[in-house]
Amino acid sequence: MVINYRGKVNRTFAVPASAVLDYLNTQTRKSIPWQWAALHGIEVEQHQLRVHCRYDVDGLLRKLEEMEDNA
Repeated sequence: MVINYRGKVNRTFAVPASAVLDYLNTQTRKSIPWQWAALHGIEVEQHQLRVHCRYDVDGLLRKLEEMEDNA
């Protein structure tokens, strides 16, 4: 699952859906803090364009492959 934080944080994380479901089932808070996403996910690099962001999906896939190889 990709979680996008805007405003002061302005970061994006790929977090396993199972971890998000566990969080939602065990916490009373309705929103997911970015610190939690940083601990449980992988940050997706991004570059700010004029209005939108461009995300480095290739970099994310490389990180996932490296994690799989090291497992």
